[in-house]
Amino acid sequence: MSNNFRIVAILKEFLGRYPKYFLFLFLLLVVEGTVVASSVMMLVPLADFVIDPSLVKQSGITRRVVSIISVMDLRPSFWLFGILFL
Repeated sequence: MSNNFRIVAILKEFLGRYPKYFLFLFLLLVVEGTVVASSVMMLVPLADFVIDPSLVKQSGITRRVVSIISVMDLRPSFWLFGILFL
């Protein structure tokens, strides 16, 4: 229980002294989380394409990605899904 109070005390001191830095670090964490989540989401179409290159049985995520890339006149391919994953 005393560790929790120390963490709260450290957070209060950090927020009191450096509110701009705290906000900046928080925003960086949100951006990092968004990038990681989208990277994991883009792994699904790549896996679907490796399992079935004809994409007959696609997941919902793959269907959405394929519909977005078809609007841009691109064809689904291993390299395209690989680039989206990166």
